[in-house]
Amino acid sequence: MKNRGFNEVYQIDGGIVKYGEKYGDDGLWEGSLYVFDDRMGVEFSDHAKVIGECIHCHGKTSNYENCALASCNDLVLICDDCKADPDKLFHTDECRQAAKVGATA
Repeated sequence: MKNRGFNEVYQIDGGIVKYGEKYGDDGLWEGSLYVFDDRMGVEFSDHAKVIGECIHCHGKTSNYENCALASCNDLVLICDDCKADPDKLFHTDECRQAAKVGATA
């Protein structure tokens, strides 16, 4: 960030997870924290803000899903309602169509 011109750059001692564990409701972190394991996300309080947006209906969500097309596998935000629709497990129409073509080939 300093190479991009930001002058006041700081690092949280122990990282964001340690910060959230220590300050929880009293901290400045507002939403969920994406993590690179099976949890996918960590919330530091019971009333964390939902700041993500579903790629299909644009409703609020913190739920990450991989596109159902294995060759795509992009990680995208999909709400629980849209996740219930098998066609919406693909993040684009192109991925949905490619999966249908691959299934009939």
